[in-house]
Amino acid sequence: MTDFLILKSVTALAGNDMSEIKTIHVENETPTGTVDGANKDFVIANLPDPTASLEVIVGGITLILDTDYTIDDYTISFIEAPAPDSVIRTNYRHVDASVLTITIAQIIDAGILAALDKVDFTAHVEGTEKPEDNATKNEGALADKDNVDFNTEVVGTEKPEDNATKNEGALADKNDVDFNTEVVGAEKPEDNATKNDGDLADLNTVDSEQIDDGAVILEKLTANKRVIMSAFESLDGWSISGLTIQDMANVKVYTTATLNNLSSFYAVPSNWIGLDWTKDFFWQSAVKINQITNQEIQFGMGATDDIGAFSAAGFKITDGTLYAFHAEDPAGSTLVYTTEVIAGITLTDWNVYRMVYDQSAGTLKFYINGILVHTFSSSLPTENDGAVTSYQIKTTETAVKQMYTSDLLISVPR
Repeated sequence: MTDFLILKSVTALAGNDMSEIKTIHVENETPTGTVDGANKDFVIANLPDPTASLEVIVGGITLILDTDYTIDDYTISFIEAPAPDSVIRTNYRHVDASVLTITIAQIIDAGILAALDKVDFTAHVEGTEKPEDNATKNEGALADKDNVDFNTEVVGTEKPEDNATKNEGALADKNDVDFNTEVVGAEKPEDNATKNDGDLADLNTVDSEQIDDGAVILEKLTANKRVIMSAFESLDGWSISGLTIQDMANVKVYTTATLNNLSSFYAVPSNWIGLDWTKDFFWQSAVKINQITNQEIQFGMGATDDIGAFSAAGFKITDGTLYAFHAEDPAGSTLVYTTEVIAGITLTDWNVYRMVYDQSAGTLKFYINGILVHTFSSSLPTENDGAVTSYQIKTTETAVKQMYTSDLLISVPR
């Protein structure tokens, strides 16, 4: 008969070596339940772990746990029943069930219990599932114990094979280790020298100059990403064509009542590539428009043909139709667009538009109000562009057209 330990939650063994446990990210799942204005209970396919990872979106609005709804295992219970025909979506993380049952032998071999100062078999291992040789791998004085305190009860040959320090060097026979004086060089335990969640917790080596009354002195800070955050408090550094008005935390971009009139503003860094397809990027901004038809609007990374772009990616609105797109100018003349229609968005409302590009995975993902709406995964551009971001509106009739934008966030590797 094989002994098993059932893990009911990844967080139950937080801090131990659970590298084989896989966390799955679920996006845009529709829970099961009747949307009739009366039903309040809906069921999702998996158990969120942790519970705080659950995000519930109704009609494009993200709801608040315990204020708008509660969660009990797989069941979401709304405080007020969603209106008939409401669109309900959920995002959350859960544990891959295929790796939740592991044998005691696997636990011992993987050293999951090795870093614990105490092992309570009555809590972790139920009934006949107690391992025959217990956590210390010893048939001596500790063999019949349900609780083992390594600090006081493990001595001599009864010390577990991994021992408290996970080390076979000078510290191997010690029950107590003074990290300040005894842990040096290759004898540092795998968990790190401090075995705590403080400033030194993730360090494999600790230099003396980094320790100052328990604090870490940050002599060098390596920033590997450029992070741009703007509420458009200023348009310094932007190039502007046409008409713009800077307001509190947003910019109005508008045209005259002239056919083919164009207004835009865009940013071109002077000492780095704005849109570099060899690197990941994250782009997000809030946008709303006042009119739906007889205009062409584009916003995102890179620029437009009118600005002289070599490539771009973002969102387009043409005569009231919203598209996700990427574009490239392979012949040095005009951009060639690859587009996907995105339906169901009220363009005259404020909407949060987002792009996430993963260069190694070869994916360009588009989100609106936190919901994944499309993914491009082939034939992505390779031609870089100088502009990091741009916003443009152009008339196709003799009427004034307006666009508003706010809250720009960009993250790109250096």
